[in-house]
Amino acid sequence: MTSFAIPEDEVFVIAEIANAHTGCPPKLKEIVQKAIIAKPDAIKFQLFKTSELLISHHHEYDLYKDLEISDNHLLDMFKMVRKSGIKVFADVFSLQRAKFAAKAQVDGFKVHSSDVNNTELLTYLASTGKPILLSCSGCTANEIDGAVGLIKKNASSQIILMHGFQGFPTDISQIHLRRITSLRQRYELPVGYSDHIDGSSQLALYMPMIALGFGAYVIEKHITINRSLKEEDYQSSLNPDEFALMVRILKESYKSIGSPSLMITGSEQKYRKNMKKRIVARRDLDANRRIAKEDMILKRVDHETPEVSVESVVGALTIQPIKRDTPITSTNAILKRNKVVAAIACRVESTRLFAKPLQRVDEHTILDYIIMQLRQSELIDEIVLAISENAGNEIFVEYARRNNLKFVRGDDEDVLRRVISAADHVNANIVFRVTSEDPFKYWHGIDAAIEQHLQTGADFTYTKDLPEGTGFEIINLKALKSSHAHGQRRNRSELVTSYIHEHQADFKILPFEVKSKLRRPEIRFTVDYPEDLILVKTLASRLKFRESLPDLELIIELIDADPKLKEINNKFAGHGSRIWL
Repeated sequence: MTSFAIPEDEVFVIAEIANAHTGCPPKLKEIVQKAIIAKPDAIKFQLFKTSELLISHHHEYDLYKDLEISDNHLLDMFKMVRKSGIKVFADVFSLQRAKFAAKAQVDGFKVHSSDVNNTELLTYLASTGKPILLSCSGCTANEIDGAVGLIKKNASSQIILMHGFQGFPTDISQIHLRRITSLRQRYELPVGYSDHIDGSSQLALYMPMIALGFGAYVIEKHITINRSLKEEDYQSSLNPDEFALMVRILKESYKSIGSPSLMITGSEQKYRKNMKKRIVARRDLDANRRIAKEDMILKRVDHETPEVSVESVVGALTIQPIKRDTPITSTNAILKRNKVVAAIACRVESTRLFAKPLQRVDEHTILDYIIMQLRQSELIDEIVLAISENAGNEIFVEYARRNNLKFVRGDDEDVLRRVISAADHVNANIVFRVTSEDPFKYWHGIDAAIEQHLQTGADFTYTKDLPEGTGFEIINLKALKSSHAHGQRRNRSELVTSYIHEHQADFKILPFEVKSKLRRPEIRFTVDYPEDLILVKTLASRLKFRESLPDLELIIELIDADPKLKEINNKFAGHGSRIWL
């Protein structure tokens, strides 16, 4: 076993020796020395015995026999590479060679595509616990499925799927870099690229860099002493100086890959402050004037100025004279009412019920019902899905596009940041928050609660004593950003407002009171367990929500009147982890 794993946050370059040594130990040593100078992360050797690789009357049997390198010479090379601090990887073409490599304590293995169906070899390699580079080119999806499943079944070895085949050299039209993306999405595993285009082509240096852009982070390339000699495996090989240049280019260019998140970075924030245009007065404006669109213009300013939206300025009332080219903000004008966004955090992961928001209540999903109820509000300006960026959550992106909804994506665990991003995405300063797995909301009270929140100047408004899963929260974006800045990791989870709960003295918090018939906190309408889903399906069927939206009073009456439904409801009562909702 080994603790080594190929790091997934940087590019990992492998120098492939292959058979460029032509079976000559001194030449092998020279290539290895040159490869070490090029500073790859690993040097890979092909380990085979001809009698284990080819049938005895194969037309290339004698050629491969001449290319064999003795075990002692290989061990010397391994020792030399390790001494330089570079990892040793091995292409193994038989179980016997795999055992030899394991005994020699190589750092990782490569499985040739011709051995993807070799269950005996794969099982053994998995048992070593070392990283496995699994060649995929020339393999069917079914074959890759089987190999990946077998390795995962037998151990927890790191698996890197390797795209790219040796065409001596491979024609550029046959590379198909988009398969890198397909492999990553299908198997949710890291993917590498084995480059085999003509070593004399200018693209031989840059094709690996292009592969980085498609998501490959392990790059494998052949190296030889002198390509012009046209010896074994020269076609796609780089000379030592070229290989060293490729390594430098890859290491430097990988820094540009960055994060897939659309969240603005610190550097972008600085750029934004300097370059983002602000709304300024097009002409001198008197006090007590309603600002028309013709009174304003977007220009860059040379000092820090709060951002306001065009929608909030058009129709706003000036509270003092504003000179031409002066930014229009809340300090010199009464801006139009706040912008409210309904932010719904979505992800497929769940320990009990997969993709809960997309579970069907009837012909509609839970998320469908939530959206339909939110759209009854006249005060919610936007609905934005705050989707986890983890693989598999693309299903919510498709849902958003299909239903004409805006969305943002972000860190799976940092739900608070996703909610903040949803507000920033539409320039909202008030967040209306509901949970995504609860189909029945007290939608009749939404606008009254928002009005109360705005009129009282609250930082945070919550519904009090409603059945679990039917409530909502209204939070000023400033309060959420303060929570993220000062809170800890637990405060950034799905318990979005936990920091506010823990620091109530720092915020103006008000409950939104509901009528007594609805004050039933002991009732549970959240969908967390299969039984919960059965309950809401039953309720939907009986009350025929297809003809009208859920009425919370009628749903409570139905629960009270049916002992069986009450029994299901009571089973998990109090299991929820929400603080306010």
